[in-house]
Amino acid sequence: MRRHTRPSLYLIFLLLPLSAAGQQQGGSETTSIVEERKQVLLYGIETEVIDVLDRIKTEPDPSYIEPLKALYGQTTSKKLKTAVLAYFSENGLPDLVPEAKETLDAYEDAFDTFGGAFLGDVLEYLKEVSPRDCEEVLATSFDALFSLNDEGLKTTLVRIAGDLQLSRHLERIRSIAEDDTASERIRMEALKTLGKMKDPGALETLRDVFDAEEKGLKRAACEAIGFLADPSTLPLVLKALQDQTDPYLRATAVRALSRFPDTEEIEVALQDALRDSFWRTRVAACEVLGEKGSRESIPILKYKAEKDPEFQVRQAAVKALSTIGTREAVGFLEALLLNERTSFQLRPVIAKELIDRHFSSVAETIEKTMAQEWEKENSQLLLTICKELSLKSDPGLSSLYERMLGHANFIIQIYGIEGIRRNRLTSFIPRLEEILATSKNNTLKKYAQAALDGLK
Repeated sequence: MRRHTRPSLYLIFLLLPLSAAGQQQGGSETTSIVEERKQVLLYGIETEVIDVLDRIKTEPDPSYIEPLKALYGQTTSKKLKTAVLAYFSENGLPDLVPEAKETLDAYEDAFDTFGGAFLGDVLEYLKEVSPRDCEEVLATSFDALFSLNDEGLKTTLVRIAGDLQLSRHLERIRSIAEDDTASERIRMEALKTLGKMKDPGALETLRDVFDAEEKGLKRAACEAIGFLADPSTLPLVLKALQDQTDPYLRATAVRALSRFPDTEEIEVALQDALRDSFWRTRVAACEVLGEKGSRESIPILKYKAEKDPEFQVRQAAVKALSTIGTREAVGFLEALLLNERTSFQLRPVIAKELIDRHFSSVAETIEKTMAQEWEKENSQLLLTICKELSLKSDPGLSSLYERMLGHANFIIQIYGIEGIRRNRLTSFIPRLEEILATSKNNTLKKYAQAALDGLK
């Protein structure tokens, strides 16, 4: 017998914007969910705005851009400015570049008002969405920003110099890496940056640090050696992989190995790292083997996905198999997804990977899984599947969206509406108008109105 129960409050608040969860009844006029969020962005208090920004990160809408630009320019709240930067950065949106450059032009005022960490965030945003603009800014202001004497900002500047290959600053970075009096934090970043810049003159420094006792510096040197990938340093990395005094060094060594040319010796070392007692080392090995597309590692990754004692490792093994993407690897993940004895934590991870990377070849498996979960109360797996389907740009999913609209759980109905809106499925306009006219759930109506606004 089908149970028509309310979704838990936890699930509601995971999905819905501020205030919507408590407004399920009443109201003769419906404001779309997008318009409601824009009003919060323009007029809400700090905590409300940050809450909305957290919720819309994964569902960017062009209509949010202008309100957010206005907010960035008007607010004196460091938290809000940082949250707005994060939204534009994580969605790869260059629309805030002029405002970011203005902030950096007036860097002294920004530093006095918001501190070095904020300036670092602005630089990171520029680097992510417009590297050329970031390089132009730093061509004239690197030294001035460095002179502000904020350790966090200095560390960011050194990191960005490496990411953008700003070789004009190489001498300064070398001097930091070799300076025993510099703080460990900035010295570690300088060592890693020498590796990113592939500075051959850094090998001697890196070898010296590698033989030192400071664990943090040794890890940074190991990472830098990986970036350089000089064959003469491979024995150092393999030795680090056996270091029993610092498990984090072993995990770093796995990452370093990923940048050396593929050899049988490295493949064996990476597979052996999957047996390491430290779970982070096993996770790193899974990730690297996936990135390398190692078909030879499929048998052990299958074992890890199913039986490793740590969830993080099982999750990493699933993602590695998905990345490798052979029929054997994907077929194993499909079977694991359909098996109801598979960990309830892992099945959503598998579903997300299959939908994101392999949907055209696994659609039948996804539909079978939905059928398994359809009648279950508050199935997290079904919610995950429906959410991921709602994020896909594929008009061929219209039958699944239609099915979602008929589910008892209004959150799943909302995912159906969001899929319809994303794919501009105008054939659903009458159905959305029906929801708007007849539903007693005010939140559902807000999403229906937003979809209708976008479709008409």
